[in-house]
Amino acid sequence: ETLGDIDRLLLGATELERGRAALKAGHVMQAIEQFRMAALNEKHAPDAFNGLGVAYARLGRADLAERYFRTAVELDSANPKFAANLARFYETP
Repeated sequence: ETLGDIDRLLLGATELERGRAALKAGHVMQAIEQFRMAALNEKHAPDAFNGLGVAYARLGRADLAERYFRTAVELDSANPKFAANLARFYETP
């Protein structure tokens, strides 16, 4: 691994945590920005896409929320949290 690869791995984790914190604090647009950066890291992409789904659902953007929830499930179908979020999305009127 090169230094750039290591930086990208670290940034992915950092951005993911920043996105979660921003979402928890109600800063949805900031969360989206952080999750988008985290999604560039393959290891963190499923969690980042799930976070994007949550963020866009909070904004009322069902089209984007569905896309990101589905992507999270496709990338990590073994994670029950992703499948539950997608199911919850479909159950919400």
